[in-house]
Amino acid sequence: MKQSCTPMRYAILLGFSTLLFFTSWQMAKSYNTFNRFPTTSTTYRNTDLPSSWRSATERAANEWTAVSSCSWTFTKSSSSGSYFRKANIDGPTGKLAVCLNYRDSNNKLSGFRITINQEYTWYTGTGNPSSSQFDLQSIVTHELGHAVGLDHTQSSHCPNSSSMATMCAGSPIGKTWQRSLSSDDKSGIRSLYP
Repeated sequence: MKQSCTPMRYAILLGFSTLLFFTSWQMAKSYNTFNRFPTTSTTYRNTDLPSSWRSATERAANEWTAVSSCSWTFTKSSSSGSYFRKANIDGPTGKLAVCLNYRDSNNKLSGFRITINQEYTWYTGTGNPSSSQFDLQSIVTHELGHAVGLDHTQSSHCPNSSSMATMCAGSPIGKTWQRSLSSDDKSGIRSLYP
């Protein structure tokens, strides 16, 4: 004898399906990746920058290296082919910084060059920048995310608040929240370098 589904059984099945959908939707990732290094570390050189800028790059690199349950490591080296430089990118109304990724013959990441736009006023300390300065450590932390293979976080997950991921596109003047990695940024680098 064929058993039929009663309206109550349909309601239970529909409720369970809806619960599964919303549970998996809330757990969905918002980070994006585009490539990775074939190893779990790289070196970088910051000696082409003014000496007052170097500690901000080191703090930014340490932020990515310190992610728990992740094998990624940045190491400073004066002979590295991956480096930071200060230059005019597109004037004082354009990009704050740009990361150019180098690739090997297998199309994997092999290095990077991060150019910081010298046309802006940069704050290089550990306190709070003024309302007319961009925070160098925040911008470098973001660009180093690109260096390891992370793209911008999906814009729908980037509300205009201090809880935004470091990898959200854009950086407000006078703010420091991008210095610290969000849980999404950490999940992104862990997915590339477990």
